[in-house]
Amino acid sequence: MKSILVVDDSSDMRELIKTILEIEGYSVSVACSGREGLDAVGLSPSPDLILLDFQLGDMDATEFVGQLRLKNSKHGALPKIVLMTGEANPPIENFDGFIRKMSDIKIFLKKIDAFFDDSGTASNAR
Repeated sequence: MKSILVVDDSSDMRELIKTILEIEGYSVSVACSGREGLDAVGLSPSPDLILLDFQLGDMDATEFVGQLRLKNSKHGALPKIVLMTGEANPPIENFDGFIRKMSDIKIFLKKIDAFFDDSGTASNAR
């Protein structure tokens, strides 16, 4: 089953995204802060994809990615990391892609699906 970690400091947004993705058949876990998200990535099994809010309460998404890379530098490949933002021109160079936060559910789900190949493994899709 395709697994996704949703990291967002808004409880309403976390639960909305979790519910929508679970209805679509994804296995979804959530984290309410960058620190909790970093801890969740270290658990087994690691998520296939991370949906990451740009501004978290304890750190921003760029800091999260930097800490994740340091933490996992000896452990191999990282999950795909997709930035979630409402910004028009987000800084995406440190991420595998970005998705506008829930502007249209069908487009949101189509973009999520594009990050997985037919085997259920997260793939590069921008």
